[in-house]
Amino acid sequence: MRTPVTWLYVPSVKKSMMQKAIASSADVVIFDLEDSVPESEKENARVNIKDIFNSEEKTYLSCIRINQVSAPEGVADLLFLRENNICPDYLLLPKADVEKDAWFAINLLGITKNPPKLFLLIETVASFVQFRNLSEKPNHVEGVFFGSADFAADLCVNPAENEFLWARQEISLQSRRLNISAIDTPFFNTKDRELNARHARQAKDMGFVGLQLIHPVQLDDIDCLFSIEASQYKEITASIDDARQSGDCAVQRFDNFVFGPPLARYVRNMEKRRGVENVE
Repeated sequence: MRTPVTWLYVPSVKKSMMQKAIASSADVVIFDLEDSVPESEKENARVNIKDIFNSEEKTYLSCIRINQVSAPEGVADLLFLRENNICPDYLLLPKADVEKDAWFAINLLGITKNPPKLFLLIETVASFVQFRNLSEKPNHVEGVFFGSADFAADLCVNPAENEFLWARQEISLQSRRLNISAIDTPFFNTKDRELNARHARQAKDMGFVGLQLIHPVQLDDIDCLFSIEASQYKEITASIDDARQSGDCAVQRFDNFVFGPPLARYVRNMEKRRGVENVE
């Protein structure tokens, strides 16, 4: 199954907002229990999630961002999910200890059959350094998210003035090395569609497979930016493959560009990533 592209956050304090998120075109709805929920509303937010999971016919992919698992609220979140048999498709662990949190969460949940896929939020200097130094992917981890807002706070820099291209590129690179999915940070200007699309293009060009969103309006034009139309490369890749099989030069000119075997490998890698077995 391909990794979803658009991941839309919604605060779990208001059921009306949760319903709107479910009705949106987002690939995954992230029900948030962390930053968007005041301390006094944590328990009410958990109850809202329980009500949604009990009342809704499951026609969408769900994710729950719990609180930091090393904090009491994070443990309370996991115990609540366990006690109420709530099993989202994905579970997002914020401010993650890259080496320990996934193991802790999966064991506390106690779900042995079809447990949620775990994603770690890389949003502190410590987790960033941990992640880049991993020799292999931690058990139970499906992928990582980058959280630029908390990362900026940890670095004591203004998040509005930093795109963190260097950190985003590093996270994408290390994710590819570990063969896990990387989901890029949200763009926090919900009004400027041009900048929103630019941010999405950056994410795709750096190798991220998806993007976090904080408002449904950001869904416009995002998914298509991450899609690949294999048909546009059909003639080129077929010509390259034929040349290789016949012993001719596999590097050929098409219009103003020169392509060779790396293009064919790129198309196959992208189709594999997107869950398509054959390039037609």
